[in-house]
Amino acid sequence: MRFNPPEWHLRERCPCCTGQGELLFIACPACGGVLLVCDEIGLVYPAASSVGAWTGLSWLEDDRCPSCDKVRLADFPPASSDQILALGIQYGEYV
Repeated sequence: MRFNPPEWHLRERCPCCTGQGELLFIACPACGGVLLVCDEIGLVYPAASSVGAWTGLSWLEDDRCPSCDKVRLADFPPASSDQILALGIQYGEYV
């Protein structure tokens, strides 16, 4: 039996698509960097408790981790709750 890790989303909705998309936390398997990705149109944001400026990267393209440049964003697994909490994001700010 195979288990998939849980997916965590920022409670705040994506500003780029008028709130249609949820912001999924993803983590680089090489360096551990955590990002947010709009699950509607694939825009990538820095991970924070409030959505900041778009990074200029896309989950749907061939873009790579902005920290280490080793792994394609599309290959990032979901970030763990521990990784999200380590950023200073509190329970209740993500679901």
